[in-house]
Amino acid sequence: MKAHPSPTRRQSICSRGYSLIELLVVITIISILATLAFSATRAVLAQAYKVETKIQLAALEVAVQSYFTEYNRLPGSGTTDETVRLNQSTDVLQMLLGDASGSGQGGASGIVFLQAKPAKAGRSGLLEHGDNFLSLLDHWGNPYFLILDRDRDVRLSNPDASNEDRRVSESAPKGLRLRVAAFSSGPDGKPGTGDDIVSWR
Repeated sequence: MKAHPSPTRRQSICSRGYSLIELLVVITIISILATLAFSATRAVLAQAYKVETKIQLAALEVAVQSYFTEYNRLPGSGTTDETVRLNQSTDVLQMLLGDASGSGQGGASGIVFLQAKPAKAGRSGLLEHGDNFLSLLDHWGNPYFLILDRDRDVRLSNPDASNEDRRVSESAPKGLRLRVAAFSSGPDGKPGTGDDIVSWR
């Protein structure tokens, strides 16, 4: 004759829950998976922001080259090479945008060389401060920079040569054979550091 487990034993088998150790193991595994997923997401987003910045740098260079083709001079004034920060009261940005107030020395207003979307939450685009004061900002809310060959020798000093990061500066040539170059100071907001995003490399 078959022995049947007593009702109390059957109930205790059915109602037995997870032990504390089993719960801790499951929680630990979930935490590790969440950390890995978060890290992977951050890495993908960081790469996407870098690509977005590179696209804007290329657009800036094309805009300046187009301006030069149209007027046989660079936007702005001066005869020595300069680095222009695109959040100052310079007319370079206005000229590229086709703004009449930035038409300057002999250039007709109204020709748009640079298309820029409006900034959202103070980053990633064009920010208007009023009184014709504009900023072109990267994803981190920092201004873009243009290096302009105003002396027309098609040679610019390479900022990489004095970069704080030795991995960048040691292999950098002193000059760039370019009429215009553009860069962003990257996530840290400091030009001349290892996380700069530049158009020439």
